[in-house]
Amino acid sequence: MKNAIKVICFVLAVVVIGVSSCYIYFTWDIGEFEVSAGSEKGTVIITNYLGNNEDVVIPKSLRGKKVVSIDNSAFQGIDNIKSVTIGENVKSVGNNAFQDCENLQKIDMGISVERLGNMAFANCPKLTEVKFSPVLKEFGHMVWGNIENNINVDLNGNKNFIFDKGILYSSDYSVIYESLISADLTDYVLPETVVELRPYAFYMQKELKTLKLNSGITTIPEGCFIQCSGLTELVLPDTVTSIATVVLAGSGIETVTIPDSVVKIDDFAFIKDGSEINIVDKLQGKDDENSAVNTDPAKKITIITTEGSFASTFARRHNFNLKLVDSL
Repeated sequence: MKNAIKVICFVLAVVVIGVSSCYIYFTWDIGEFEVSAGSEKGTVIITNYLGNNEDVVIPKSLRGKKVVSIDNSAFQGIDNIKSVTIGENVKSVGNNAFQDCENLQKIDMGISVERLGNMAFANCPKLTEVKFSPVLKEFGHMVWGNIENNINVDLNGNKNFIFDKGILYSSDYSVIYESLISADLTDYVLPETVVELRPYAFYMQKELKTLKLNSGITTIPEGCFIQCSGLTELVLPDTVTSIATVVLAGSGIETVTIPDSVVKIDDFAFIKDGSEINIVDKLQGKDDENSAVNTDPAKKITIITTEGSFASTFARRHNFNLKLVDSL
């Protein structure tokens, strides 16, 4: 009988130890984070933050698995975070990952981040320091959108970008990725080497008065001149072939000179303000087929082009003011 009791006690002890070990295994090293399995064996993606630390450190591994990515919106709207340091295995920071973190002041991307998603740090009004990963090569649009204070950008030896007077360029000055709202572009001259503008490149640059676009630019991208209230005219070079959606809403642009080379213009390209279309809905893919037509003459732009061009047909179809010239 005594031996039977000893066996039962031993079995119970083993069970208790086993359950405790399982609990420890599934909770250790992961308490602050929710994760999902990565695409490669032995990797995880951070999908949510459960902690309350002001200074967040993204670890290089959790439960023995490499942390390789921060998912879309994983930290969005978490107000207590003041700084973030990203671990050495993380290669990707998703769209909106830290958007709306009202007290976020400092981001250190570590040494392995190769991609920053769209609006990754947007609407973080206290953000003042961003340290790049030396291997960062993909930079989304409006990464630090709607941030009006100056941001100290440390490229950390990165050879893919140049940060010059508040504007992020590719290292050869051929691409403009984004400009800080705080950048002083009053007398800005586009470098002759620039042949590509990324979406929202000049978003909210209210001090920008004139801008001569270089030959070689082929596309006017989405949102490029939104809220550039000081800009009154836009003259496109004869290398431009397409104009994307909502390029000048809220701007001061009154005339757009469009060459014969343009063969594609988005129906919503020249929406002037939010009374004509819900711009946010449009950018999220929620179209209103009737919103492209301008009905208020006071809000119309004038399109300057040649007879028979794609732009002349576009202007007539959408009831824009049209000024025809013999040549451009």
